Amino acid sequence: MPVYEYVCQDCRKPSELRASVEEYSKGVRPACPHCGSLRLIRTFSVIGLATGSGPRSGGAGCGPNAGPGCCGG
Repeated sequence: MPVYEYVCQDCRKPSELRASVEEYSKGVRPACPHCGSLRLIRTFSVIGLATGSGPRSGGAGCGPNAGPGCCGG
């Protein structure tokens, strides 16, 4: 279930809303859990992505010793 992040315009504190895409598309109106305000602005967060170059990737991806042609180079 997606997590939607908000910042309250009244108390300036961040909050999260867990709602299905269907619920969100129907216009879910969250209230601030800190002050009860309905004046929330949705924010965008940074997400982490697996790149495939870590130690658990089974050797896929470009590492520090990658040769020519690796990763488009």
